[in-house]
Amino acid sequence: MISFLPAIIWLILLLVLSSQNGPQTAATSLPMAEWIQQHFFPQDSVDYVHMYLRKWAHFIVYFIESGLLVLAMKNVMKAWKAACAVFGLCTILAIADEAHKVLIVGRHCQWDEAGINIVGVIMGVLLTWSILWLIRWARGTLED
Repeated sequence: MISFLPAIIWLILLLVLSSQNGPQTAATSLPMAEWIQQHFFPQDSVDYVHMYLRKWAHFIVYFIESGLLVLAMKNVMKAWKAACAVFGLCTILAIADEAHKVLIVGRHCQWDEAGINIVGVIMGVLLTWSILWLIRWARGTLED
């Protein structure tokens, strides 16, 4: 059960951030966007960097959540089954997470962002599963 703790903590963070109202989420992400713009993209406007930061945040949080869940679930089932289960679970979570934003003041449901979430899930599952496979291959334990 302890192997699920990182995934549970990350999920709580994901849900807290996702449940922020419009001004709260802007207050969270705008300082980061200003810093990134100032240090890496001085030629671009803060609004432009802020928009891309928020889109990338969707990808990153689901990438990490799916990877953590694959690592946790590989302890209770074969890695490929864990990858499939995590893909299904996180895809449902990604869609539900985006849909629930219509209930939050200053937020709105954007299906393209649900798609970004799902791409993060796919990439997180594939990368984590691939690393696990490579480790097993290097150890010569693929038949296990």
